[in-house]
Amino acid sequence: MTTTRFEYMTSASPVTVEGVALQRSCADQTRSLPELIFDCVRAALADAGVRMADVDSVCIAAEDLIDGRSLSSMITGPAAGAYLRDEIRLSEDGLAAVSLGTAQIQSHAFDRVVVAAWGRASEGDPQRSGARSFDPFTEQPLGLSELAVSALRACAYLKRQAGDMPRRAEAGQARADRAAANPRSAAKPVRTVPAPFPLRPAELRTETDAVAAVVLGRAPAGIAVTGVGHGTESWHLGERDLTAMASAGAAARAALAQSGLGWNDLGVLELAGTTLFDEILLLESIGLAETGTGAVSFLTDPRINPSGGGAAGDCEPATGLLRFAEAVLRLRGGLANPAGLVVSGSALAGQTHTAVVIEAS
Repeated sequence: MTTTRFEYMTSASPVTVEGVALQRSCADQTRSLPELIFDCVRAALADAGVRMADVDSVCIAAEDLIDGRSLSSMITGPAAGAYLRDEIRLSEDGLAAVSLGTAQIQSHAFDRVVVAAWGRASEGDPQRSGARSFDPFTEQPLGLSELAVSALRACAYLKRQAGDMPRRAEAGQARADRAAANPRSAAKPVRTVPAPFPLRPAELRTETDAVAAVVLGRAPAGIAVTGVGHGTESWHLGERDLTAMASAGAAARAALAQSGLGWNDLGVLELAGTTLFDEILLLESIGLAETGTGAVSFLTDPRINPSGGGAAGDCEPATGLLRFAEAVLRLRGGLANPAGLVVSGSALAGQTHTAVVIEAS
């Protein structure tokens, strides 16, 4: 298995988050997907106090298979502000789009970038669509999906721990309580997904329709992006250690090294996983918890996923941008340690990960 780390932050001028917005809904019959996107981007612009005319570029994260449209950005891009404007679309997680938008400003090619991501689970089934990413000869015949891989991870984890995860049920309840306390949580899921063994229903995410948007710029004060890291490992599941997410560890270390911060400097950590088990594995993989103690750390450390994580509502590829927006709003509320780390995966079952460090000034 090979893990690669990428990092950058070469410009002295900081990139700041000028505006942020996110919306979770359930099969809203009053608005089409372009209307959902338009409303969210408009809210982010209003939060930044700027107009679309002040934006130089639009970076979007969207998936044709989830949107249910061929070349989805042709229909949805204009709603995000991309009409007659520079546009880049990633078939990647929304946090990767934050990374790209940051790089655009760091390169001095643009001064202000809108980053937007969305997923409408009520129109398409992300699990069914994601199954097409697996190898058609060696993996698709097994009926694998992202959720199935999460179940395999849980099996491997529990076997390594002799079939036990200390305080597992309590961690699941804490996750649900944090989601219930989040005013931006989804009111209800678009569908109920069966929990594959050994996962439990309370450990799954809430599938919902989701849109998030942020405005990145050069404001002299606010929430600044101070570290970005990427990690990747083998596409083939058989070449990975399912009890660890090596790419997440590489990405988090790179982002923290760039920012010059350590774990004790962080006031919020938003770690995006398909299930509670994935979030716990992320904790251990990035080095915040010792092997086998992730559930205890999740339960006892209020900095970890205060939004409720996947229980608050999620849909690829908006996942990472939703968590980024939640972290920004958390920092705006004032924290003793005014810095945060966001980690989110993409590609095949978390093959790649992006990590971003943000700090309030």
